[in-house]
Amino acid sequence: PRYGGAECWTEICRARSLHVPLDLHIFVSEWALQPSATNALALAGGEVERARSVNLTIDGYDDNPRILAAGMSALGGILRCSIPLLESISLRIVNAYDSPRGSDGCPVMILIDLGLFHEMPFPRLHTAIIEDFQFPSDKIWPGSLRVLDMRNACAWSNIDEMVEFLVKVPNLEELAYQYDNISDEYR
Repeated sequence: PRYGGAECWTEICRARSLHVPLDLHIFVSEWALQPSATNALALAGGEVERARSVNLTIDGYDDNPRILAAGMSALGGILRCSIPLLESISLRIVNAYDSPRGSDGCPVMILIDLGLFHEMPFPRLHTAIIEDFQFPSDKIWPGSLRVLDMRNACAWSNIDEMVEFLVKVPNLEELAYQYDNISDEYR
């Protein structure tokens, strides 16, 4: 979706693409809370069932809790839809410099219930990129997943849970896992 004075362009692009799969890039930040941006997000969200790829980025939620709420609302709208063409999904939180910290000093990640993936599998999904989210690994991706890139994302708490997860995605060819969200006092 396009924001600001370009809302009409979002509608024009949507109207021109009624019969083709979409690559949706949804960017939620401070300026995405304006009424025109909310309308554009709703317009794009209404077309998610035609998405071939979805890229959701939440930027600066630590400055304004409404940004996180808007991002999670957009994510919930995506996950509740049947998206038969979905091949790739990217979920990212960026620029969360002052994110809240837990009692252990580590940044508190945003927990998302991706169990909806389990309830409504995406048969063509082959690539998932997850950054700075926490999710339960037992209710995640379909067996068609081939590429999983997780950066500072929690999906398991020990090696046994990780192995259980990997067994459930037998077609996985590439796994990139980076977790360095550790406070300096633990290094």
